[in-house]
Amino acid sequence: MNAYQEFSIIGSRPVRPDGLDKVTGRARYGADLNMQGQIYGHIVRSPHAHAIIESIDTSQALAMEGVLAVMTGADLPEPGDSVLGGGEGAIALKDLSPMVMSQGKVLFHAQAVAAVAATSPELAAQAAALVAVSYQVLPVVTNMEDALSADAPILHEDRFPDGFPEEPTNLAAHISLEVGEPDAAFERADVVIEQTYSVPMCHQGYIEPHACVARVDAAGQVDLWCSTQGHFVVAQFTAALTGIDVGKVKVTASEIGGGFGGKTTVYLEPLAVVLAQKSGRPVKMIMDRGDVFRVTGPRRVRKHALNWAPRKMVN
Repeated sequence: MNAYQEFSIIGSRPVRPDGLDKVTGRARYGADLNMQGQIYGHIVRSPHAHAIIESIDTSQALAMEGVLAVMTGADLPEPGDSVLGGGEGAIALKDLSPMVMSQGKVLFHAQAVAAVAATSPELAAQAAALVAVSYQVLPVVTNMEDALSADAPILHEDRFPDGFPEEPTNLAAHISLEVGEPDAAFERADVVIEQTYSVPMCHQGYIEPHACVARVDAAGQVDLWCSTQGHFVVAQFTAALTGIDVGKVKVTASEIGGGFGGKTTVYLEPLAVVLAQKSGRPVKMIMDRGDVFRVTGPRRVRKHALNWAPRKMVN
């Protein structure tokens, strides 16, 4: 290989296989599929960032004409201690489940606490507003330092990361990796540099919001259409969160309007499946832009404390 070698592909302008459908408007994204007889799901979200759910009354919503199904966290199985392989690493089911719907405790603002399915999006939204949720509001922290302080409210009473076994903590994990003799390296250093770098939260900002359509037939077979970066992951996660055998879940990935790692998990899909089971009708769900920013997975706030131990170059 040299600078004058000619290539058949590099340096050319091949036709993108998806280009024609996109520029002509024929490409179908997550919200573009409609199934015969479909109804529409709407999520009830918590106005509080940290709270105990004392009660949920869905009776007024169910009494509305055109409302065919209502669900809460009680309709999802307890997550247990199982761990699932994901698009960007393994995840504990009990960490994935709260991102879909609360099962008793609200852990972040706008977390889903119930969902309604009705014959139109407008009716579903009206019914969702009638779901009465009683909360015991708990103290809130909004930054990393406060969350790790001694008097911080604890989100998870059952978390004991390695190295901190005595009592629950908001520290998600404690990992130690050591190579060589770092203490000796710092003693030999000509200068020690200590710096702390902070990175704020940042969302991927994909143009297309999360959207899906779910259908469950009389035999319990699930047909799920959604915008995703990994349809096998969606099938595995949806099955685990709903208690359905993964062999009964078929996922079709739509065209995708951006993801950047943000569509390697599930948010709406298990809820649409449960509402479809309850109603006997296909259920379509679409996030609005506000929900995308509030409840999906951006890059977390980070703080890096770095120490260097350089030595002068010796010829």
